[in-house]
Amino acid sequence: MAVEKLLDETNYLLDKAIWEKYNMTKTKANVRNFLTAYKESHALAIKSIALNQKLVSQISDFKVFTSVRTNTGGFAEKVNKKLDAETFISYADPLIKEVIKTFTLKEKAYYEYCLAQDYSEEYILPLVEISSRTGLKPIKYSCVLKVAFVFDLQVLK
Repeated sequence: MAVEKLLDETNYLLDKAIWEKYNMTKTKANVRNFLTAYKESHALAIKSIALNQKLVSQISDFKVFTSVRTNTGGFAEKVNKKLDAETFISYADPLIKEVIKTFTLKEKAYYEYCLAQDYSEEYILPLVEISSRTGLKPIKYSCVLKVAFVFDLQVLK
């Protein structure tokens, strides 16, 4: 725990002066929509592993995938979804990992439970040792804005 505390002290919450410039309701909605697309892409990528094995057995040259993207058949749609999911993940994964490194321990908990897993804010209060949702506000806003800044999802007032 001493190492985690030391690491946490090097990270900081964004100041109220920063988050007051943004429409946090719309910004949070943008972040939630983004994370939903991110989770969906991960699910599609997992599905694509099985699809990949099937496709590779049907097609000897993997380069055919690029020409298939212009077709509209069911086969092409599956390939397009797979390629889009993989492209999105390859873009988002490294950035998400980097932004998580900037979180305080409480922001990490908020991100993991409230944003990534859709738990209620009431659920996280005892985990971050805060007694009310009002006390959670700076953590929530800082976390949401850090993610929003990385993916250009913030909405000014």
